[in-house]
Amino acid sequence: MKKIINSNCKRCPDFEKKNCMGDLSDCLCRFCPRNIGLCIRVRWCRETESPMDNLCEIE
Repeated sequence: MKKIINSNCKRCPDFEKKNCMGDLSDCLCRFCPRNIGLCIRVRWCRETESPMDNLCEIE
């Protein structure tokens, strides 16, 4: 059976780099109603309208 991955997980830089398999229960990607991948890249949360500098480390 194929594993179902949340659509937000597929947009996450950690998932794209294979650092995450989309199965963490406490991951922000799983619960965010917005496009979390975009928010992480621009370091701005569109849901709360606040900076995400302290949440993510992007290389």
